[in-house]
Amino acid sequence: MTCDHDCLHCQYEDCVNDEDATPTEMYQARRRDRLLTQPEQIDRERERKKQQNAEYQAAYRAAHKEELNAKQRERYARDPAYRAAKKAATAAYYRQVRKKKYHAWKAKPVTWYDEYGRDYVRAKRKERNDERDSL
Repeated sequence: MTCDHDCLHCQYEDCVNDEDATPTEMYQARRRDRLLTQPEQIDRERERKKQQNAEYQAAYRAAHKEELNAKQRERYARDPAYRAAKKAATAAYYRQVRKKKYHAWKAKPVTWYDEYGRDYVRAKRKERNDERDSL
């Protein structure tokens, strides 16, 4: 009987692994313990994995661009409801982005040059109105 070190799916009723832990198991245990005691390292590890995944996906998409585009075109042609739903979702997303940008812009503090610009525009408008009234 040999152990395959897959304890969650063990085929034996009682553990047959009487050996010490393998170097791989020791490494994984040390790594797990270190991550549990250092939460900021967990965040760095998570970000590193996200970055690796994003790089892999970008490389895959670049390598299979034509194939993926063909599948998407076929899906759009086959299912017009899917295309309409995707278009509506995209429009809603960009509507939200515009709304957030607008509110961020409105919340921006007024600086001296904004005040000067407003006063200048008001004065010019008043001049034009006065000229128009005098005619």
